[in-house]
Amino acid sequence: MAKASLYPSLSMRFMIGTNYNIKEPLVPFQEQFDTNLSKGLRLNLTIPIFSQFENFAKIKISKLNYNQSIAETQIEQNRLSKEILKAITDTKTAIKKKESATIAFEFSSKSYEADLLKFGLGKININELNVTKMNFNNAQAELITSKYELMYNYALIKFYLGENFSL
Repeated sequence: MAKASLYPSLSMRFMIGTNYNIKEPLVPFQEQFDTNLSKGLRLNLTIPIFSQFENFAKIKISKLNYNQSIAETQIEQNRLSKEILKAITDTKTAIKKKESATIAFEFSSKSYEADLLKFGLGKININELNVTKMNFNNAQAELITSKYELMYNYALIKFYLGENFSL
């Protein structure tokens, strides 16, 4: 079908007509009909000589556009796969980060409680207690951040899988 315009085409037309005039009553109908009857046969042959190059170009352009759309689809599929793999890797990293933040928080919590007792007994000064409290606050903030990062990454994976998610 796409190459049909490249080949010659032949069309045929048959015509029949009459100039019968009802206002001429003196001439009988049959005689007037036979006298004024016209017949014709028309053959039309179209050979695409100059437009053939244009048609070849249109076909080539259409094939190139089709191949380009296939390539663009593959590129987009690869990009999406890369994003999904990155989300999975980020989730694994967030799990490890949360585990280490939990351990660091527990350690800094115990350290702060111990330094609080030492400060109460006069073994350390206020500066050392403040450094321990700052480490405890930083560990607590890191734990909260890691929890939300993990929740976000889980939600992102569920989004890519098409599942319902909430934060």
